[in-house]
Amino acid sequence: MNPYTLDDSLLQQFKQAVFDHDDFLINAYCDFNGENRWNLICSAKDWLSVSVNGLPYIDLNHEIDDVRSLNVAQLIMTYDIVVESVKKLFQVFDLEHLLKVTTPSLTSLYQMTGILSRYELVSQHIR
Repeated sequence: MNPYTLDDSLLQQFKQAVFDHDDFLINAYCDFNGENRWNLICSAKDWLSVSVNGLPYIDLNHEIDDVRSLNVAQLIMTYDIVVESVKKLFQVFDLEHLLKVTTPSLTSLYQMTGILSRYELVSQHIR
């Protein structure tokens, strides 16, 4: 396991909020000004789940350098999936996102490990 995992408790809260209010969300966002935003909510939720649950299994200490390099790339791409999913949810719910990172760097990627705390805003909005 690698140390760059994300706490899944906020993801679980978000998933539960979506489950608890799925009738409202489907009715409100299935045809939101002619746009199907419900599918965006589901897609973001699924990709967040895949990313958060998969992060612990990215082996950054593999004995083969080439494999370790690919795993670092996988870690970066997984964080990118998380960031893009969160940004999409902010867009879907018409919230201003707090992740305005203009120049990606390893420092900003490292800081994104706490990104799921932003879901409190989204889950509060749909309650």
